[in-house]
Amino acid sequence: MVSFPRITKETIPFGSFIFYNGPMRVTAISLTLLSTALLLLGLYPLNWFGCSWVAWAPLFLLMESRSQKPLTSISLIFLTFVIYYGIGNYWLLYYQLSLFLAITVVAAAVVTLYFGLYHWLTRKSRSASFKILCAFALWPLLPYLVRLTPVTTALFEAPFYGPLEFFQIASFIDYSFLGALLLAFSLAVVLYPRKRGLKSALWIMILSACLGGLYVWGHARLQAGAQPSPRPIKVALIQHNIPVSGEWRFDHPDEIRTRYQTLALKAAAAKPDLIIFPLYDFPDDPLRKPAFFESLAKETGAHILVASHIPEVPDQSIFEHGYRNVAVLYAPDGRMLGSYQSVEKAPGFSPVTEHNAAEYKVLDSPWGKLGILLCYEDSKPEFARQASRLGARLLIALSNPGFFSKTHMPWYHLIQDRLRAIETKLPLLRVSSNGYSAQIDPLGRFIQKSELEKEEILFAKV
Repeated sequence: MVSFPRITKETIPFGSFIFYNGPMRVTAISLTLLSTALLLLGLYPLNWFGCSWVAWAPLFLLMESRSQKPLTSISLIFLTFVIYYGIGNYWLLYYQLSLFLAITVVAAAVVTLYFGLYHWLTRKSRSASFKILCAFALWPLLPYLVRLTPVTTALFEAPFYGPLEFFQIASFIDYSFLGALLLAFSLAVVLYPRKRGLKSALWIMILSACLGGLYVWGHARLQAGAQPSPRPIKVALIQHNIPVSGEWRFDHPDEIRTRYQTLALKAAAAKPDLIIFPLYDFPDDPLRKPAFFESLAKETGAHILVASHIPEVPDQSIFEHGYRNVAVLYAPDGRMLGSYQSVEKAPGFSPVTEHNAAEYKVLDSPWGKLGILLCYEDSKPEFARQASRLGARLLIALSNPGFFSKTHMPWYHLIQDRLRAIETKLPLLRVSSNGYSAQIDPLGRFIQKSELEKEEILFAKV
């Protein structure tokens, strides 16, 4: 049982998340359930971001309880995030049970570590300022450590997704600092009823001003708009919506080739400079057996960028020798202009080996350097940032999340591309086999976006 001193509703500041008359005795499990429910309400498709933003206050109430054992509070927080990440990442069950369990436990442990460190650093302090500063400073540290592992930091960004105005913080500092501001604000509100001093009130005012100022600045940035490209490229994004089933692909190679040709010719009628196909298991090897795409580039009179999974050893089984993810660019005369091999594989416990390049590189094109992001690479900011440093004028994310189109995974993958565009201040084209495909400007706005599980061709100028 968590015990608090008698507080009347007149002493409760607006937004403290505690509403009652008379003495308050709230069980620790009630706070846990409240926080869990609020976090889950923030998940797609509800996207009630305000709920997930205030969900941290009950957890800080647990940690600040004088009667609750810290180990019990930590255990309940771990339980909260096991439930949250278990439900939030249920789409992994379509892929691999062992990965689902590992990601759920690891992600919950990282957030629990945050609260554990907070308690360890502040356990002997009575200073509200020190506690609030610790709550703020610790959060960006954890995603930084996570980036040293194969796990994406999207797991720790998702609870803080909200209006696009707030996303603009990623244009000058890591997105985790928005979470840090919200966590510090939650703690300041929790501490105020106990301290009820000028200093506690001042922290609420400062953090409110920071969040309000960030929103106003982000709104002004969106109103100003992005600078148009001086030499725009007309690009056709092909979402072919071909089944992702391995058995189906094996039985229908000619149908796949026909669909690629039909859609390319349909796109070519609009005279694009570049036609982009998504990452997919094409029946032929576009890197070592380029005849099909050489012919298609000549037939359409356009450049063609295609991505595919190919065997590491030509004409050999991927189960024996592994595979690689590649993107290949063809010129209208059929020449192969260059290729890109992924440098990061998605985490998992697959018996099939994925071979990756030793370092990231951009792909040269007639319009300048292109920053290619294959499969999982757009969920980690370092590759988009490397592309920007290497002079890319455009980011192109090519993926194939078709196995998860019935889940909310494609939406969160799309939001990661929004962040990559804002972080690098570059336009981004996302092309996915079954959706979502999109054109995203450097401010993270969706200029256009496809629907899931629908054959579409989007035409973009970037």
